[in-house]
Amino acid sequence: MKTLKYLKLFPAALSALLLSTGVLRSQAMPIQPGFNDPLVLQGTSGGSNDSGDCGMISATANHTITLSQQFDYLRFTVEAGGKPTLLIEGPNRRTCVPGLPDENIEDSGLWKPGKYFIYIGDSAGGQHNYKLSITQTRQKP
Repeated sequence: MKTLKYLKLFPAALSALLLSTGVLRSQAMPIQPGFNDPLVLQGTSGGSNDSGDCGMISATANHTITLSQQFDYLRFTVEAGGKPTLLIEGPNRRTCVPGLPDENIEDSGLWKPGKYFIYIGDSAGGQHNYKLSITQTRQKP
């Protein structure tokens, strides 16, 4: 019985280990129309690589998503401490959105099908917990 109890903990421990080493972070997550909106992802911003124009980022993308088809509108919103940045690299697109201290940042618009690499950086070189929300819902003016 005790062995069964410990075996139940193994998947959670393995997931935590793989996430901390970047293995699960770098696997592409498919997003299709009708996904549970908003999709909320979490992690730690910053890293040891200087992106040049978008602060310090991790060596691998914090998240990788694959869009199965064109989305006429998607919004990516980052809530984080420090001076967060949002870097998205994808088909024919590289976008850097710098932020101010402790301010939410976002990027929105039309998104073509393909694979996108999302980095949550920090222009001050810090590391902070963040929440990334992806939604199809347009903001009201």
